[in-house]
Amino acid sequence: MNILNEFLDKLYISKIRSISRRLGFMKFYSLGKKIQTICKHVEYKKFHPQSVGIRMGGYDASFLVGDINEYTSLSMIKKDKKLIQYLIKYAKQGRSFWDIGANIGVYTIFLAKTIGDKGNVISFEPEEKCFKRLLQNIEYNKLANVKAFKIALGKENKKTKLRVSDHFSSGSHSLFPNPNSDNNFECYEDIKVYNGDSFRKEQNISVPNIIKIDVEGAEEDVILGLSETLNNENCKVLLCEVHFSILETHGLTGVPLRIEDYLKSCGFQFQRWIDHSHLIVTKDDGIFH
Repeated sequence: MNILNEFLDKLYISKIRSISRRLGFMKFYSLGKKIQTICKHVEYKKFHPQSVGIRMGGYDASFLVGDINEYTSLSMIKKDKKLIQYLIKYAKQGRSFWDIGANIGVYTIFLAKTIGDKGNVISFEPEEKCFKRLLQNIEYNKLANVKAFKIALGKENKKTKLRVSDHFSSGSHSLFPNPNSDNNFECYEDIKVYNGDSFRKEQNISVPNIIKIDVEGAEEDVILGLSETLNNENCKVLLCEVHFSILETHGLTGVPLRIEDYLKSCGFQFQRWIDHSHLIVTKDDGIFH
């Protein structure tokens, strides 16, 4: 198993990945996803649910649903379940969790339930509609241990524009422009970006034990802005989605390897690619057993 994991770790950051994408092998995965989407659309039109209940790691949570797109997104989080299970394994009662790129709050809600009232969750989501739904889901699940901020984290403090996707729940809002679209037809929101270390100190927030990052291509800047936090001995586990397609499109193919190396320099010696885009790193290899 260790040999297989080592092979996959190398494969995910190798040139083979880029070649496979160009040859169209990833389309087979997309086809299966399209079929699932059609089935979920049929379900929604038949039942018109107002919320979706999800059970994970022994915890139940409910998420509000406003339309067919939101229902489909929530009903197809099988991939996220696997990832959240890794975090739940480490998220004992009383620990702290940061959800960077929280979207509507799936990770936020389940980690908040796991760590309990003695722990705390800090969520960051800059997109307006996502942030509103995030707050609603926190309230809907009656959670008092979550604090949410309508900002993005990055390497430096600045004001910038966020490219907003067609539907807020898709989770594909990005600081990168879409090179395949006419900018005249794209929607943008003005947002604030803060250096993570500086913001933590200004807000008097404790160093998190666990961090999840999903920021559509801006992951390296987020990590560099958290240098002091990541080097702190209390910060033990980080899950990062690396958006290879976005990085490759913008000529940033070296970012995934740089992220690996930088996190190792912060003490995260145990690293594993859980799938084709998610890297989990820890200072204690116990999470992998």
